[in-house]
Amino acid sequence: MPYSASTAFLEAMVEAGIKYIYGNFGSDHPAILESLAEAKKTGRKMPEVLTCPIEQVGLHVAMGHVTTFLQENF
Repeated sequence: MPYSASTAFLEAMVEAGIKYIYGNFGSDHPAILESLAEAKKTGRKMPEVLTCPIEQVGLHVAMGHVTTFLQENF
């Protein structure tokens, strides 16, 4: 699989320390899904995907995660 913008985006997330993606991928995201599948197949580190079918739920979970992280580390 050729190197793509989606792969670069996901690698940048890993470099920034992002461990999770809270989202609901669909037909608008095939390149990201392909990059995640290729990374899994080759053993490259990528953020873990936690499916949140409702965007507001994903946002609230992400905000809770960050708040907890900040409270524990700063």
